Amino acid sequence: MRAQLVRLPLTPVVTLWQDIDKVRGTFVETSLLQPLPLVPLYANLDVIVTAGISVSQALRSKGNGSASRNGVTYVDIALAPNFRVGAVAIRAAWHYQLNRDSLTRRGGTLPRTPERGHTSWASLGMSTSF
Repeated sequence: MRAQLVRLPLTPVVTLWQDIDKVRGTFVETSLLQPLPLVPLYANLDVIVTAGISVSQALRSKGNGSASRNGVTYVDIALAPNFRVGAVAIRAAWHYQLNRDSLTRRGGTLPRTPERGHTSWASLGMSTSF
């Protein structure tokens, strides 16, 4: 008897924003996406882990800035089932976000208070291709 591990594709994504006008800083968002097949060719579950990193967007003396400090500002964990029928795709997602920075917090389904270090929210989307 032989056991075999299934190799699943892990998709890394790095997005960089550069503000050259007002803030004059850089924000990086890194993600890892792991699709798990539910029904081959029709449905899968994406597991996504995202981290937001302020490289040089911390508040300065003039009040310009998108983050209160540099470094990791949040980590987001998402579960997103995807369903495809023909040219139509439907995606639902549930996010749970751990926040380290009050300026990068996202509103969500949990009550917001300044000291809350986490939030969650859900989304639903539909797309089509021709």
